Amino acid sequence: MVLLQTLIDQSRQPTGRLGRLMLRIMNSSHRSLVSLGLSKLHPCKSILDVSCGGGNAVFQMAQSGKFEHIYGIDFSQDAVALTTAWNKKYKFKEACCN
Repeated sequence: MVLLQTLIDQSRQPTGRLGRLMLRIMNSSHRSLVSLGLSKLHPCKSILDVSCGGGNAVFQMAQSGKFEHIYGIDFSQDAVALTTAWNKKYKFKEACCN
């Protein structure tokens, strides 16, 4: 029961080594869902990814070329750090809200 609660907590606010692993798992497992969602969106000037996690959705948004400005926010500092690193070539600016 303790392990399950730990995994649930890490999926809510990833921190530390286990949190970074969870973020990478989320990046991989959410890829097709993000692709489907992006296929339904029309190009626009700005888009916001709330709870940006490991940064894969921000990356896919940048790759799509549909958006001029892409923003990502997350409660987890580790998530923001991974998103920033994942999207470094897009000059993603780190921001976190705690």
